[in-house]
Amino acid sequence: MAATWSNQTWLIPLIIFLDRATTSMNEYYHGSLFRKPTINYLRIQEYELDPALTDMINVAKENMEGLEEAGKELLEEKVKKINLDSFCVEEGVGTNAEALDRLADILYGERQHRLKQKSMEKGRRPFLRVPSDKSEANWAFLKKKVM
Repeated sequence: MAATWSNQTWLIPLIIFLDRATTSMNEYYHGSLFRKPTINYLRIQEYELDPALTDMINVAKENMEGLEEAGKELLEEKVKKINLDSFCVEEGVGTNAEALDRLADILYGERQHRLKQKSMEKGRRPFLRVPSDKSEANWAFLKKKVM
């Protein structure tokens, strides 16, 4: 059967194979690079996306709504991580939305700290303050208003 395939018929499985190989190499590289628990790294990826939604040229309303629905479902899924020794997918703690909120809190706090340091270097008083507790830096209220 494969002997009758045209060049275009061979091209589609080859592209899928190369895409999955690139994904696996990236996951391994970043997973080994950010192995320390003090460094935060989050990658959320959909492995079972409907092929009809992957066409980047199709900007029809139905396609965009399908992508939005897939994104919302992805936020509700449990966090997954790859064991670099066995390459098995393992469940993490919480959902992807909670992980994004935690990462946003960390980035917000880091930004506030850097702005404070930058202001102090210029000999001025700090014009921004670092949040004293996590509730002040929580971005969840914005997420609920937007979604």
